[in-house]
Amino acid sequence: MDLIKLDIEQMRAYDKQRLLEVEEDLRKEINKLKMDIFAEKGKHSGKINSLKKNLSRILTVKNSHENESGKG
Repeated sequence: MDLIKLDIEQMRAYDKQRLLEVEEDLRKEINKLKMDIFAEKGKHSGKINSLKKNLSRILTVKNSHENESGKG
């Protein structure tokens, strides 16, 4: 799965367990890229920004799922 090219519609279709898995994968990838930048292996700032945006989208979708289930 390409973590950079996630679409918001794909995210909304995921269940809670899948959202947690993707969130964990995104966090691991961000940390890995931060270490690469720290070790000066290359510039990945654009990739990190994309991953951070997708992480915030995942968290937003996860919260909206929780709000919907709480109201029903």
